[in-house]
Amino acid sequence: MPFKIFKNTAFIKDMFHSEMEVAKFQGAKLRTVSGIRGAVKRGIKDGGGGCYRATFEDKILMSDIVFLRAWVPLPARRFFNPVMTHCIANPEEWVALRTQNHVRNERGVAIPTQGDSNYTEIERVARRFHKLKVPKSLEKALPFASKPKIEASQKKRSKKSEQPGYAERLKLTGRIKVMEPAERKRYTLLQQLRTVRNEKDLKAKQSNRKRREQHAKDVAKVDEKKRLAQRTEKKRQYAMQGMQAMRDAKKARMD
Repeated sequence: MPFKIFKNTAFIKDMFHSEMEVAKFQGAKLRTVSGIRGAVKRGIKDGGGGCYRATFEDKILMSDIVFLRAWVPLPARRFFNPVMTHCIANPEEWVALRTQNHVRNERGVAIPTQGDSNYTEIERVARRFHKLKVPKSLEKALPFASKPKIEASQKKRSKKSEQPGYAERLKLTGRIKVMEPAERKRYTLLQQLRTVRNEKDLKAKQSNRKRREQHAKDVAKVDEKKRLAQRTEKKRQYAMQGMQAMRDAKKARMD
């Protein structure tokens, strides 16, 4: 069971009895009931003997149970039956040691079973997680539209708006302004002008984006030409330097 959890790291207890056992299983694979995988890291002194530190793929819960599937060498019992074949007149009459299964079949004895060894259906209780609570210090830094209080108030408002007669009650209380025909025409005209302006702005943005893309392509072509010209010039300079070095070496040998 975990007794301390730090993000993807957790301290586990009640699995081993000493630090020596933990050291023997370092690097062993772990798995929780919820399916999160992990590994044994190193033993710790906090919490008593056998406690260790483990890392997991994700943060586990305090209610998770950690399992370690391990294999331990188990020595089997050895039996022997001394056979003195030279003392038997007919070797075919010799009967070997019977197995436990043969003895049970002859005597009609059933295989003993234990109640706690039988498989039983596992009943898991559905988990109920707490609601997300955002601290006030973090809530202040959030955008206005992402604040949970604003979302809750909007949900309440939408539920109220679905009630019958909600708009009529707002008109009676004066919270909804009823426009006159002239005001409604002016409002419609402003909306149309705003739509035209938004359409012009959208077309201007698209044309500017295309112009910038074309300009970037032209600049890239010019840069490529400059790079090729510089490469050719460097090759010519290196060739001239090599020829000059050969002339100097030839002159030095003649001298």
